[in-house]
Amino acid sequence: MQTTSEVIDLNGLKRAIEEEMKSLKTLTDEIDKALRATRVAEKIENARRQQNDPKWLRELSAQYTQEVCARTLEVAQSFQPLEG
Repeated sequence: MQTTSEVIDLNGLKRAIEEEMKSLKTLTDEIDKALRATRVAEKIENARRQQNDPKWLRELSAQYTQEVCARTLEVAQSFQPLEG
């Protein structure tokens, strides 16, 4: 059977461990938040770098032009004069 002082020591140890776990949880949350912010910043930087790439801009322009032309032709066919 445990003595009163052993029970008190165990309860104190349990509280200390719980407090340490809370502290570690707080630190973990802060690290996760910092990592998310870093990832977002990296994605923004990569997007800006890509947008400044002349080759990417030419490809985007060509793709846009092709899509606009295709849609324009598609719409134009919808408005063909009725034969009567």
